Amino acid sequence: MNSFDKDSVQYVKKQFKDNWNLDLKITSNEFSQEDLVFTHNNKNHSVEVKRRRFNSNKYPTTIIEKSKYEYLLSHNGILVVVFDDCWIIIKNLKKAFVSETQKYARKTIDFKNQNWVMKDFIELKFDNLVKYKSPLSL
Repeated sequence: MNSFDKDSVQYVKKQFKDNWNLDLKITSNEFSQEDLVFTHNNKNHSVEVKRRRFNSNKYPTTIIEKSKYEYLLSHNGILVVVFDDCWIIIKNLKKAFVSETQKYARKTIDFKNQNWVMKDFIELKFDNLVKYKSPLSL
């Protein structure tokens, strides 16, 4: 996990505390299927944070690895996407589903690993989502 990603995870953790008084815990394994976890209404939830280094209006969709998508579906998961101008929460991943696709991508998130492989991705839409303004300097 690079410093931009760590900063984004910390930022999301703080925003959930400030906005909804939810205490999110950063997962200890940086290569896990989730970045944060929390309990709300006696249910455990997983959170995946994605940092996009552009404004939210650049693309109408985003992608996530299929394995992470499936993990989040099975663990009451949500996806938080942090843009330069705002951040959004995708609570209903099934409703946000657009398509499944394959793309060439790095084998791991380790930026030193330059091995590229074909990977399965899920495309998700941003329709009708609340955009939370952010004074990001991440």
